[in-house]
Amino acid sequence: MCTGIQLNYNDHCIIGRTMELPGDIPYLINYIPRGYDLCDNLLGGKFESKYRMLGIAFREEDYLKDGVNEHGLIGITNEFHGYNLFHKEPNPKKTNITSY
Repeated sequence: MCTGIQLNYNDHCIIGRTMELPGDIPYLINYIPRGYDLCDNLLGGKFESKYRMLGIAFREEDYLKDGVNEHGLIGITNEFHGYNLFHKEPNPKKTNITSY
């Protein structure tokens, strides 16, 4: 299980995480421009990035596991197997994508 931590000081913060995954995972730093075609949503439509983002990706994929957008919003994707709750059907009133 991965763990995230955020340390705040003055008007800044530092974010970190652990990676309790077996073996080496090839990673790279990814820059995603505004308007980039990130993925298909679960209803077959496209999902484009609204903001520029920079972060870490695994296995030469486009999506970010950890990153920050141009406004300073930071996010990390942790995998909590056995604790995730998902709807069985996509909601047509929402943008349905994975956590990536």
